[in-house]
Amino acid sequence: MKLEKILNYIAFILLSITSFVSCKNQNHEKQHENLSVLNIDTLQSKKVETYFEKKADTLKIMVLPCWNHYTYGTYGYEVTPVIERELKRFKNLKVIPLPLKKLMDVPYQVVFDKKYCKPIIERVNTDILVLSRFDKEIDPVRRNEMVWGYELKLVETKGMKQINSLNVHNLKRFEGIEKYITNNIETLVADIERVAN
Repeated sequence: MKLEKILNYIAFILLSITSFVSCKNQNHEKQHENLSVLNIDTLQSKKVETYFEKKADTLKIMVLPCWNHYTYGTYGYEVTPVIERELKRFKNLKVIPLPLKKLMDVPYQVVFDKKYCKPIIERVNTDILVLSRFDKEIDPVRRNEMVWGYELKLVETKGMKQINSLNVHNLKRFEGIEKYITNNIETLVADIERVAN
């Protein structure tokens, strides 16, 4: 953790110097704003890689079925496999499959808040739960005209800390949600790191 703080401090100093120099060169406000956003995104990605490459412990992650899985799943809209597949790319994350036998008689579906997670945590040994939901009810008649959205929450199982993570709204197609999750997986991993500490 000490090394991570030092690296973050060095990155902050470099970002400050870079921002100062760019402000002096041209178009003071606009270039400063664009460069800052770019550098923060780059540093976030590097922070994720550094943390998970050097961390000895493996975090166990379980992705619960989407809160409104039944209605959306009936029509073939499922995002949980995309989340699991993308998280498996990180070597210090172990995605555990949903243990249906252990969760018999436990309400593990329609869960989108930590207050419903205790019975699950009592049966399954995991560090982080990933909770998700589509942001509105499906319109079976006009699915091609729907506006799509999706939200994720993370629950740390030891201290029951909960944070909001990825969310996207007002997309024209369902596939946009899958693409958004794939393109922003490092942000989700950074949030997992944040909720785990």
